Amino acid sequence: MSQLVFADWLQIVSFAGIVVALVANIAALLRRREEREKADEGKNIEMMAAARQTVTQLQSIERKLDGVASRLDSIAERLVAAEESAKSAHRRIDEIRKVG
Repeated sequence: MSQLVFADWLQIVSFAGIVVALVANIAALLRRREEREKADEGKNIEMMAAARQTVTQLQSIERKLDGVASRLDSIAERLVAAEESAKSAHRRIDEIRKVG
C-alpha cells in the first residue's frame, strides 16, 4: 500500500482532472450568469430612460393638445357669433326685400 502503481496514479490524476474541469465549468457558468445579470441591468436602465423620455414627450403632447382644445373652443364661440350675425343679416335683407 505504500507504493502506488502507475494505474493508481493514473486514476488519481484522472479524478483530479475531472474535479478541476467541474470547478472550471461551474466558474464559467457563474461568470456568464453575472454577465447576463449585468446586461439585463443595463437593459433595464435603458428601458427606464426610454420610458421617462416617453412620459416627457406625452406630457408635452398633452400640453399642446390642451392649447389646441382651447383654441377650438374660441373658434367655436366665434363661429356661433358669426352664424348669429349672418342669420340676423339675412333677416334684415329679407325685410328690405319685402319693403322694397
